[in-house]
Amino acid sequence: MPDIYKPGEYDLVGFAVGVVEKSRVITGKEIVPGDIIIGVASSGLHSNGFTLVRKLAELKGVKYNQYIEGLGKTLGEELLTPTRLYAKMTEELTTRYDIKGMANITGGGWVENIPRMFATDDLKIHAITENAPVPEIFKLIQSWGNVDDLEMYSTFNMGIGFTLCVGSDNADAVINAINNMGEKAYKIGQVETRAKGELNIVIV
Repeated sequence: MPDIYKPGEYDLVGFAVGVVEKSRVITGKEIVPGDIIIGVASSGLHSNGFTLVRKLAELKGVKYNQYIEGLGKTLGEELLTPTRLYAKMTEELTTRYDIKGMANITGGGWVENIPRMFATDDLKIHAITENAPVPEIFKLIQSWGNVDDLEMYSTFNMGIGFTLCVGSDNADAVINAINNMGEKAYKIGQVETRAKGELNIVIV
């Protein structure tokens, strides 16, 4: 982030390390064709793609204190929306349901992150974007930069901050459970067999 860190400056950050019982580790080895990918709504950008957003805002002459009609707030307020965390949700879900895979949607968007839950290379995801509402901030970014759909889904979370893979017989129950926790969940894809040479995710 050369536009943020100036010569002689540094950033001090923190992190947390988690511990899990070996018997509860989710490896993705149980994922099979026909399983469902569930997406859980994000709260916004989740701190990914900010360099691009800052550049586009600069090119468009949009100020951070400028009210944006579609957002219902200023651009700065939108960008400062805290990242949604899913630890408590996943802890509860994994004790109640057979969760086969999970992936946090960070930099790299759907394209790079969702397939990370696979333990083998013979599976792919057929992702259906229309099943998940796209927040206005992403529509603005796409419009400001004239960015195509694939590039958007390869860069941003596009409204989905976390994904889970479950058997088709469990999908509705897991979605209901997530919604009852105050989150918003959607069926955003299905696992299919991947032929040699095919991409591990197809976004339509």
